[in-house]
Amino acid sequence: MSGLGISGITLEYLSQETLAKTVGDLDDNIPYVELLAFNNPEATVEDTDAHGRAPVYRTIPRDKWEINQSALDGVSKIRNLLKAEFRGRKDLGVEIRSDGDSVANRIVVVSTQSTEGDRTRSDLSQVQSVIPDRVTGAVGEGHSVYSREFRVDFETVEVEPQAFYDSNYDGSIPGGCQIGIAVDLADYPATSTCGAELNRNGNQLMVTAGHVMEPAQGENKVLQPNEGDLIGDHGWHKNTDYFDAGYSFHEDGISAGTKLANDYGGRKSEPIDGIVTFLGVYNRMGDGKSLYVQGQRTGLHFVEPLSARFGPDDYDVQFVTSKPGTERGDSGAPHFLKQNGNVYIAGVHAGVKTSDRKGIATSAEYVEKEFEFKIPQQSRDTIS
Repeated sequence: MSGLGISGITLEYLSQETLAKTVGDLDDNIPYVELLAFNNPEATVEDTDAHGRAPVYRTIPRDKWEINQSALDGVSKIRNLLKAEFRGRKDLGVEIRSDGDSVANRIVVVSTQSTEGDRTRSDLSQVQSVIPDRVTGAVGEGHSVYSREFRVDFETVEVEPQAFYDSNYDGSIPGGCQIGIAVDLADYPATSTCGAELNRNGNQLMVTAGHVMEPAQGENKVLQPNEGDLIGDHGWHKNTDYFDAGYSFHEDGISAGTKLANDYGGRKSEPIDGIVTFLGVYNRMGDGKSLYVQGQRTGLHFVEPLSARFGPDDYDVQFVTSKPGTERGDSGAPHFLKQNGNVYIAGVHAGVKTSDRKGIATSAEYVEKEFEFKIPQQSRDTIS
């Protein structure tokens, strides 16, 4: 199976029984895991992980899979070159762009700058002298190898984080609501929550954007901004140019909502049931299939995945979407998919590109890997 280029996460879950039921003719279609879900009646016991989640498989036409997987291989080669030649350059990453097509079209080496960090634009001339202007990616092995050459471009990307400095809170803590960090009595950096999580030690967590959790390192307190009520403590965060997520621990007795907020002060009816994998987003790139974003500041938006982003660290994985229409205060909001009456978290909203206002989100699959937690079973509205 690995010789076919089937992804690691698919092989991790894929049983022969499920493969036989799901895939059909491998000459025409290739399987991948789109969702990791608790409510999956078609799953076998062998398919589930230690948390009870089981994969929901989809197939992708072989010709599209060959191009998309070859692009990932090309990105891997360039990332290795960047690590070898520019190990100290944390601003350097690689994007796969679809440019409106339904498959990967080109690869772009990017230097990412935050509007709230060091505004000095990095010089890409030295990078261009090392990185080739074309790269060949391949997938498969033996007589089944497919290879494709991709153009390599170079670009500086500026990202605007979307934390909002205000205090407006509706009193509950579902994903898509607001939490704040008490920096001082007059300053509450506030952001949207992504959703409830449960880590390997059984602790209750609330995930949000990493850049808004940074001030909590000093005060270490997370509050409901409007009332100033303590809801938890800073847990951990990672805020780099290609990964932006963090989490807080909840105080005992605090309700950890496992649904998403709606635009009217209540909650959506659909429970959060798991995540959309990176490939579940990547294989939607450019095909017109939408995700949702639920921001605390601006409410519900529809977006289309357009490209994927990879930074210098292993778990630095994000995706770029069409313009979400989000504003400051929407950082940390969930990008999600609705399917069969459930919600699946695809990513954590990080901000927008200043050049074209396209959205950026950190992949939920890699947020889980970085922080070693899983979205828990969501058949109830609080974690107990």
